[in-house]
Parts: sequence; C-alpha cells; structure tokens
Amino acid sequence: MIGTPNAGSPLAKLNDLCSPAILDLRPGSWATKVRMNNNTRYYTIAGNWKPSFSSPDPNCSPRDPNWLTFQIWGNSQLDPPYDGVVSPNDGISLLPSVQLENSKSLGVSDNCHTDLLGDEEYQMAKKLLLE
Repeated sequence: MIGTPNAGSPLAKLNDLCSPAILDLRPGSWATKVRMNNNTRYYTIAGNWKPSFSSPDPNCSPRDPNWLTFQIWGNSQLDPPYDGVVSPNDGISLLPSVQLENSKSLGVSDNCHTDLLGDEEYQMAKKLLLE
C-alpha cells in the first residue's frame, strides 16, 4: 500500500467533497476498522514531504498544478499539531495512518502523495516484487 490512509485522513473531515465516498476516508469510519486478512502480508510505503515552495518542487511535480496547490494546503493543515500530535505527512495522508500495526514498512519517501509512484518508491519495493 503506497500512501494509503488506512486509518483515515483528517483532511476528509474538512469537507464533503466527493460525498459519500469521502466518508470512508474519515478517521474512525467503518472502512478504517475493517479486519485485516490473516492470509495476506501487508507492506507500506509512506510519504514525509516538506514543500520546498520552489518551482518546480523536486519532490512534488503532479501533472495537474491544482494537485500541488491542494497538497501544499493539505500539508499546512496536517503539519501543525493535529489533535495535539505533530505528524509527518505527504500532503494528504499522515504517516501513522499509512503504517499499520500488522504491516511491514518498506520505507518512507520524501515525495508528496501524488509522486509516491516514482523510482525512489520502486527501489523500496523492488526486492519484494522480484521474489
């Protein structure tokens, strides 16, 4: 799972955009409480992105500039203490929401959410993919 907000994303609580689907992304929703399959091995790659505010951002270059704007805004909403906890994030998902208790982390990328499918993340998963 790459950047998957398994425990939900606080950003989903800030609007009803794409409702009712966004309700599944809210922390505490039924979708965040689904039991893990004991016959499945779960692996995660999370993002810990700090916007550079330079153009282009070396760790965030989505094709649609609106996504960059959204992720900068998301990072600013998640980076200050959220519910009293400062947490690394990729502009959409909090790092602890991606890394589940019963999963194995393959690593943490410096990229934003929309850039989590690049070479850096492939190198993290390569050995596992080639098994």
